[in-house]
Amino acid sequence: MNKLVVVFLIIYSSLFAAVSYYFESANLVIKGLESYDSVKIIVDQINFTVNAKDIKIPWQKNSDATIKLIPVKDNQEKEPVTLKVNATKDLAPKITIDVPTYVPAQKIEFPVSILDDWDENNKLTIRTYLDGKFFDGFKNGSIVVDAFLLHSGEHRLRVVCKDSASNVVDKTYKFIVVPQIPVAPSINLGKIVSNRTHRAYYIESSELKKDDFKQNTFEKDFYFVCDVDGAGNESFPVLNYSLKNLERIATTNLITLNSGLLTSSEYTVFGKLVIPSSETVVLRQNAVLKIPQGCEITVKGTLIAEAGTKIIGQGKLIIADEGRFAAVNAKLEINLSISGSCIVWFSDLDLSKSNFSVTRAAAISFKNVKAKELELTNIKKAWFNSCEMGKLIIKNVGKFFVTDSKINHLNVSNFSSGRLYSTSLYSNDITISISNFSVVEFVDSWISANKCAQVQDYSVLRLRSTQINGDVAITLSGYSVFDSFANDISSSTALYAKDSRVRLFKTKILGEVVKVGKSEIISM
Repeated sequence: MNKLVVVFLIIYSSLFAAVSYYFESANLVIKGLESYDSVKIIVDQINFTVNAKDIKIPWQKNSDATIKLIPVKDNQEKEPVTLKVNATKDLAPKITIDVPTYVPAQKIEFPVSILDDWDENNKLTIRTYLDGKFFDGFKNGSIVVDAFLLHSGEHRLRVVCKDSASNVVDKTYKFIVVPQIPVAPSINLGKIVSNRTHRAYYIESSELKKDDFKQNTFEKDFYFVCDVDGAGNESFPVLNYSLKNLERIATTNLITLNSGLLTSSEYTVFGKLVIPSSETVVLRQNAVLKIPQGCEITVKGTLIAEAGTKIIGQGKLIIADEGRFAAVNAKLEINLSISGSCIVWFSDLDLSKSNFSVTRAAAISFKNVKAKELELTNIKKAWFNSCEMGKLIIKNVGKFFVTDSKINHLNVSNFSSGRLYSTSLYSNDITISISNFSVVEFVDSWISANKCAQVQDYSVLRLRSTQINGDVAITLSGYSVFDSFANDISSSTALYAKDSRVRLFKTKILGEVVKVGKSEIISM
């Protein structure tokens, strides 16, 4: 045989072997010609040209045909391919669900991909089962599971999909609910000591940014860093910062304040000073910074008060713009104002002698902090760890997290959202107030008060493994929602619901339940 003919047959056979087809939602899909510009298609004496990268032809079931495909490259027609199409088969749907091994105790969406050869997705019947029980979980292309209302450990998600010809696909997936957050990483000489994935929070271009990484260092010189477990749970953050070679500031009477160290002396501010965005000032070694009445410091750069230092006086300390401020085991007896796209860290502090206000911030963290009253407004993210708060007021806070703390009064409002872990709340009056489209969740906590929780104005309270004791436990009104999983609610009036919805899962109720107006109470 002529060698050129042999070469031609090999090329032609390879091309033909690479071309394949399948059916999707009553469309014939042809693959294998993506390297060409377009394809001329001839079927039943009808010809048309399509983009080679996306060949989809409407097709009727049981309509067999022979198709001639002529690839086109650079306006040149190539050797044609003949494709014999068999449309008599009707296969079961193909379903793919992204179910991770570990999930946190919260609402989870598992994305679902479904393909059927002849039916549109709206003609398929999909049934979902969780641990053997049917639930209506498939919504808008995902399966939604509220893992907050599931016990810790392994669960089974079963999905059954049937097409119009009664072809069925039946798949089961396993996942593990992890309700607890991981331990925070340690910092040693500026390096992160942990084998988990880390998550850094920092300020850039007046925005709170976050990055996940594995290495033990991060490129920023001031950031919060959390550990993230396999379920996506995030630990409480730790502060990590690195300092350039800062020289000691010699003068003790400050009329300007640029980068440098304030050490072992008493420094007094005169007038209104600004720490510019590119500057860093550090209090170290028993330094005392005095801000007299009528004077102030505005921090647009970085100010760090390390252990054993003091910032005192009747003047003002203002954290503004993209300012970064940290006080670690220092003494703050000052008028402190936080208002800007800033990031602020407090640890091992007693703020009871500070006139303290936070009207805007990107991120703020409190660790081992005591305060009689603390009000946070307009914050993207806030953390509290091992704190003692007389009254904690949260307004328009995107996400807040509380761990291992004690609070007398918690007031959450204005579209705020947060979760409390292993926290105790006690009061002789109302200890929890949630209002104006806010969402608060408790995990492994303890609540005791005359009136434990008051939820109103389209707000949500969710409890998991939490003990509740009081004269009146939960009061709901204004189309609010209460979800309870594995809790003990013991009160004279355990639940009062007016125009609201209640879902009780594995919850022990000791006390009167009152339902008023358009209320719905579901017990499972």
